[in-house]
Amino acid sequence: MATSGKTIGLNILGLLIIKAISMASSLATIPALLSYFDGNKNLLGTWLAFFTFTAIAISLDLGIGNRLKNDILSRISCNCDYSELITESLGSQFLVSLAISFIVLAGSLTMWSTPDASTEIGRIAQQHPELLIFAIACIVFSMPLRLSYFILQAQQRNAASALIALLPQLAVLLYATIATNRLTPPPDFLALASVLLTANVAAYLSPFVFIPDLKIKSLFKEIYQKPLSLLFRSQIRKIRHAFPFFLVQIFIIFLYGYNELFYLVAGTTVDIVHYQYYFRPFSLFSVGFSIISLPFWSAIRISQLNKDHKKTRKLFGSIILLNIPVAIAAAPLVYFYQDILDAWLGRGAFLASDLMLLIFSISSIFTCILHSTSSILSGYDLIRFQAKALGIGLLAKIIILIALVGLKIETDPVMISTTIGLLFVVITFSLKSIKVWKTYLTNPDLTS
Repeated sequence: MATSGKTIGLNILGLLIIKAISMASSLATIPALLSYFDGNKNLLGTWLAFFTFTAIAISLDLGIGNRLKNDILSRISCNCDYSELITESLGSQFLVSLAISFIVLAGSLTMWSTPDASTEIGRIAQQHPELLIFAIACIVFSMPLRLSYFILQAQQRNAASALIALLPQLAVLLYATIATNRLTPPPDFLALASVLLTANVAAYLSPFVFIPDLKIKSLFKEIYQKPLSLLFRSQIRKIRHAFPFFLVQIFIIFLYGYNELFYLVAGTTVDIVHYQYYFRPFSLFSVGFSIISLPFWSAIRISQLNKDHKKTRKLFGSIILLNIPVAIAAAPLVYFYQDILDAWLGRGAFLASDLMLLIFSISSIFTCILHSTSSILSGYDLIRFQAKALGIGLLAKIIILIALVGLKIETDPVMISTTIGLLFVVITFSLKSIKVWKTYLTNPDLTS
């Protein structure tokens, strides 16, 4: 099976449309939630911390999703059936969700029972234990079903995968808007968390209807018929096979994906809100480019497996050249940023820092380059290499962050350390991509 330029183009067009909707929703969510919480930034920061923690926990699938995606692409390239891969991955994902839920529960009980918690995480655990309960529920019910996101990507339905990831955010925005328009809207975490849980399960469950030849019931039949020890060993092998993908996920989360966690340690929930004032508009480039790069990952993988070297070269060049318009578009965003903030939050609500704008623009460009080179390396299944580079970049970020906090640097230490860590990874990924271009494309018989 080959991936045509038309398929890639339609996927990118669909992803751009979904991303435009996502961006508008993301921008609207902050003022909507701020109104929902009656202007209380501490409550808003608490919700954003919960939302971030839940998103991270659901994504901690030990790399099973991305491993499944690459395995399905290998089957698709030779027109082979892959339904049993999905069934095996569902079993592995379910066991992982139970293990992570147990860890979260144990940690939550420890923080909840510890008196006089001095950190923001401890404060949230003690004051809002209901959020931790909902987080565990989201992990148990949403994590296994989240495999549908990766299956759709492997089937070249990237726009659909982006849409199901967007639906929970739209549901939260819709509820917050409706609730705020009531005469006396209570700042209710329980209602908001219930909406998020329901939307997550519904969104990730719905695509299974469209997956051909998938019989979810066979998973449960296998669990009851096979000895538990045999089933457990088979799932351990599956998890070990996916572990490099898991490391990549973990390092991305802590390197640049969810800086809210670092603000909980080195700042306050209000810092999280201020971070969102910069991150949400700039995510138009960084997060948007990560979505656009997904069709290239699949296309490069399939063309490489089919030994279509001419198409592979074309895909290489296209994904790299897409960084040019991103860099050009960043300049007017920075120049008109204060006007955007005034229109978004209200005139005078927040004053942007020139230095922070520079840091965010540089980090956003770095992230785009990282995603473009990562799609190339992932197409050649160079996952272990990416895990090592991202791990070193994360280590550099943590060391620099500790040093900046110790020196009491007033400028945001989280974003400064993030940008420096990204710089290392971008240089490493770029050099490896150049080597891939020179080696694998000029010597087609070599494999990763």
